Amino acid sequence: MSSALILMDYQETICRPDGAIGGASGSGPEASRRDVLAVAGRCLAVAREHGLTVAHVRVGFDEHSTLRTNRTETFAGAIPVLQIDDPNSAICHEVAPLPEEPVIIKQWVDPFVGSPLNGLLRGQGVDRLFLGGVNTNHVVESSARHAADLGYEVFVVEPMCSSFTPEAHEASIAALPVFADPIDEEKFKQLAASGS
Repeated sequence: MSSALILMDYQETICRPDGAIGGASGSGPEASRRDVLAVAGRCLAVAREHGLTVAHVRVGFDEHSTLRTNRTETFAGAIPVLQIDDPNSAICHEVAPLPEEPVIIKQWVDPFVGSPLNGLLRGQGVDRLFLGGVNTNHVVESSARHAADLGYEVFVVEPMCSSFTPEAHEASIAALPVFADPIDEEKFKQLAASGS
């Protein structure tokens, strides 16, 4: 069994309390309150130490949003502040990718849609996924549902996740067990170390 850690949408504008998206939506204060970036950084270090495949996911719009698939007005509001080359849309330094770690760039919510992520993971022989990201009820839940239907064994590292409000996060975590097993940081460390 081969495992991967997928880190999703840990971007400056989303995860910082003063970010354009984070401040307005509540995702920044919640990520800060839950210390999500610190937990994600520790889990990333564990994944690297034990040789897990690591992939990063971020939203990044080109100038004309030519690849955008999500057409809701709410999602469209993110376009000006998630331009691919804007430093404010960069991945947070606490979980910055190494040069050899792939970064999947998307213009939609679910990173398995219209991207090379599934092929990349299958090419590495990955059959178990550990997921973390912001927001729980958007990218994390979408990814868990899709990955489960693709045949992966899926775990969501709960303390690596947050949403706009505690209630939104908790509702999403409560909905996951059909698709994924929510686990804590210690359980992630145990599974990463054991390779099983």
